[in-house]
Amino acid sequence: MSYREADIMHEDGNYWVLKVKTGLEVYRAGVTHSTRVAQIGWPDDEPKAMGYALREIERRKAADLNAST
Repeated sequence: MSYREADIMHEDGNYWVLKVKTGLEVYRAGVTHSTRVAQIGWPDDEPKAMGYALREIERRKAADLNAST
């Protein structure tokens, strides 16, 4: 996959949001690569898509914390 740094819309810990033609994608950074964990398909309403992406990151971070306890 090829993207520019300017296409990264948000970063929060191990998670980051990439702007793509179809909307936004959420990735989780790993040791050797990042894995896409969610796709949000609102290319014509970026604020709405970003809201969903941020909630998805918070949900996954909470799940990560619960899994580690």
